[in-house]
Order: sequence, then structure tokens, then C-alpha cells
Amino acid sequence: MNNIKLNKVIFFTLVATFAIYLTYHQVYTSSSIEHKGFRWFASDTQQHIQFITDYIYHSRYIPHPLWHLLVFYTSKIFHLSLNAAAVCISSASIIIWVYAVYYIVKHMCEKFSIYTQMLIVLSIIVIGPLCIPWYQKVIYYGQGAPNVWHNVTYWMVKPFAVMSVYYFIYAQNNQKIRYLLFAFLSAVISIFAKPSFIIIFLPAVMLYIFIKKLYNKKFIQFFTLLFITSCTILLYQYTLSFGQGSDSKVVFDFLGVWSLFSKNIPISIFLALAFPIMLVIFYPKIIKNEYILFSWLLTILGIIYFALLAQAGKYYTDGNFGWSYAIAMNILYTFSIILFFKEFYKIEFKRRYFLLMLFLTQIFIGIYYLQKILIGQNPVFIGFYI
Repeated sequence: MNNIKLNKVIFFTLVATFAIYLTYHQVYTSSSIEHKGFRWFASDTQQHIQFITDYIYHSRYIPHPLWHLLVFYTSKIFHLSLNAAAVCISSASIIIWVYAVYYIVKHMCEKFSIYTQMLIVLSIIVIGPLCIPWYQKVIYYGQGAPNVWHNVTYWMVKPFAVMSVYYFIYAQNNQKIRYLLFAFLSAVISIFAKPSFIIIFLPAVMLYIFIKKLYNKKFIQFFTLLFITSCTILLYQYTLSFGQGSDSKVVFDFLGVWSLFSKNIPISIFLALAFPIMLVIFYPKIIKNEYILFSWLLTILGIIYFALLAQAGKYYTDGNFGWSYAIAMNILYTFSIILFFKEFYKIEFKRRYFLLMLFLTQIFIGIYYLQKILIGQNPVFIGFYI
């Protein structure tokens, strides 16, 4: 085995170890340990495991059952408990997402060494939001984060979301239309993982085609087919989720849900997106890159959805329309970090090192945040308490 293969094996072994450790404790520990009123290793995993039984026996409808069905059939095929199967599928989701990111980095940064490529991947995995302790002591609550470590359907959708974006732009840049098929399949599968992505991806594709004037037959066919397929599935999901007899519905709600978590929403947006925002301000040419432009379209749409829409009823405070923003944020950071490394020496000296300091600050915050999660603290309320 050569050094490159050995390094990859070591890297993904460490990723798998991290994923299994995290998901194991969220399944088996979160309900049994409590500290200062908060569950440790807190996540929604156990809740979703209960949803599986309800879904299988038709007492609950799940509009995005990919994780739940994979857990159920893994349990049946391999004679595992639902808890053990949940650890397997959640861990696999994280590992597949990391591999998808590695695949993208490898192809976009092919001239870089394997060590630099892995450094980029590691940065994408761990980076957190900007946190200013004397203003907002809590890292996640209020502004969210580029990486979320407590939601199983978010993990499930991430690889499909990032590959949908990558393949769509790759098809345009390289005139390899077959990659539109890969983008189509990834996007459609993502609907069953978490519909939060497709509801920003569809309008972003439409806006991107308009901005870039991609009026050729292949892209119009791609959008039309994706629109019809996605809307058909979404309409079915919506009817069963919010139809007659439902105790919940989608409503217009200007900043209502977001205001529950943030005392100043513009500042929260800046803290969440500090590095991508400053990258565009200090290096405006970056917005001409197709991946950055498309990622920003997704992010703006995610912000609009979270600001304007809510799920009325008992799920109002869950902020479910915020997941579109969270997914878009992760994609924006992914391509912003990749392009920052690629364009590093093209950026003016002072601006380059300001961006580097900001980047390293958010890396430190992300590592601190992840370390606290791994020792069991509640992901929502971890912070710098001064």
C-alpha cells in the first residue's frame, strides 16, 4: 500500500471512529444523563427512532423517511436492534458526507498534495460560526453553525445536497451534460432525506439559469424535469403532512420563529456567515466563481425562508424552515473554503492574512464546539462563558 492510500485509510478510519463515537452516545446515552437541566449527548436521534415504529405501524406519517427506512431495514436484515441500526446509518451518513467533500476537494484542488486536500476537508468538517463572547456567549443558539451535530435527517441530506450542487455546476463548466443526470438523481433522493434542500435548490437553479443565460435545451430540460418530479413528490408530502385533520400548517410569519432564538438577526447572520461574507468583501472576484455564486443563491433563499415562513402548531418553536438555511450554510462554507485555498496567493497581502486570521478563529471555535459535544454537552447551548 503506497503512502497516499495509507493516508486515506488512516484519515477515514479516524472519521469513522469519530462518527461512531458521536452517534453511539447520542443513541445510548442522551436520555440517561442530565446536567443543569439539559440532556447530555443531546440530539433528536432517540425521537426519530421512536418515529420508525410509529411510521411502520401507520400511526405517524414521515414526509422524509430515508433515514428511518434505512434504519428499519438494516435492523431487519442484520438482526440488530433499532438503536444499533441507528448508529450504523447515522455513522454511515456522516462518513459518506465526508467522502463526498473529499471527492469534491480532490477534483477541484487536484494540484494540491494529499495532505493539503485532507487539511481542506478537515477544515470544512470542523469550522464553526464566529462567536463574540461579550455579545453572544453561546456558539450555536441564535445564529446556527456551518456544521450541525445533533440532527439525523440533516446528516442524511448533506451528501446528496453538496453533490447536487457540485454536479450541476460541473456539468455547466465542463459541458459534460451526463452530470446533470447525477445532479438530478442526487436532488430527487434528497427530498426523501430532508425536503429542506430541494425547496431552495429548485429556485436557485432557476435563478442561476437566468443569471448565466443557460437557455440551451439540456439545462431547460433538466430544470423542467426536476421541477415536475420534485413538485409532485413535495405536493404528496405536503398533502399528507398538512392536509385535512393536521394540527399544523405552513404560515407566513415575518421573523417570528427566528426572533425566538436571536436578539439581533442581522448580527446573527453575520456571525454565522462571517468568513464567506468577508471573503466576498475582501476578494470580490470570488463571486464570479460558479460554485460561490450558486452557494450564495442557496443561502439567500434559506435566509428568506427562515425569515418569512413557519410551521404553525406544536412544531412552531422547532424552526423547521431554518434547516434550509443550515444546509445552504454548510454548502457555502464548503465551496468558500475550497476557493479560499485555491485563490490564496491571488488575494492582496493584508486582506489575505485578515481572512486567514478570521478563518483560523472560526476553525478554533469549531474545534472547541465539537470537543464539547464529544464530551457530552448539549450542542445547542455550548458557549464561551466569561
